[in-house]
Amino acid sequence: WKKGTNAFIQEMIKKKFFSFKLLNKVLSFREFFEILILPKIPSFKNDFSIKIVFIIIMIFKSLRSFHYENISKIKYSLQDIRYFLIGNILKIELNFLFNKLLISFVNLLKRKIISIDEFGLLFGSTNISGEIITNGLEYSIRSGIFSNSFFNIILYTSSQVFNRLSFLSTLSLLTKINSFVNKKRKMLIPRLVFPSNWCRICPYETPEGETCGLIKNFSIVVNLSITSLEKAVIYILIVIGLKNKFLYMISKNIFKKTTFVFINNNLIGFHE
Repeated sequence: WKKGTNAFIQEMIKKKFFSFKLLNKVLSFREFFEILILPKIPSFKNDFSIKIVFIIIMIFKSLRSFHYENISKIKYSLQDIRYFLIGNILKIELNFLFNKLLISFVNLLKRKIISIDEFGLLFGSTNISGEIITNGLEYSIRSGIFSNSFFNIILYTSSQVFNRLSFLSTLSLLTKINSFVNKKRKMLIPRLVFPSNWCRICPYETPEGETCGLIKNFSIVVNLSITSLEKAVIYILIVIGLKNKFLYMISKNIFKKTTFVFINNNLIGFHE
């Protein structure tokens, strides 16, 4: 296997000669692989088998976590799983910030502020700003502004403090309701739940601070039935197993085991 790897590397060196200028020095494929890819792992006499084994293990772990989604979710808590629902926005932002870090790294090499030894040791690493990715992600998450200069795209989104107690807080943030009430008044009226919003919004998921109650989020668990008749909905609920509301007056212990059903602000019954 080692002979096969050496033969493959020699063929690549003969066919391609990578013109990567580093400190006024042109690196071949062998030197590029030795210095910049896993520099902490040693290689002896052009034998990169140890590095290749580490790369194979990294690829195997990434493919396994991609194929088996449950393995990746077990490692995280419920608070961290919410970030899987954000989508590909953070991936694009991280790719942009990583390219920005590489550009700054190459500029420092051109200015000879930092240097790389023949053994792969990096000198002057304190000059590299390690806060480009962290500050960029914190700014984009807090402000809701995701920018990418490569595609000339600036995406303005809404940011809100998530509630840790409920799992549906991230999904409810995607469905905001724009009310017709003037929100500039310092009164209690804009923060109330109106009759038209009954059973349609989630009064529990609202941001903290000055905007508490002003921003209303659509309730995900509720399915709207505006165009259908009440009698048809009640008939379907009775067929499913809806019990009469007067049975609740007989036994109060049912309160702990049941959920109440409302239609247009009217109590119809309960279901187990």
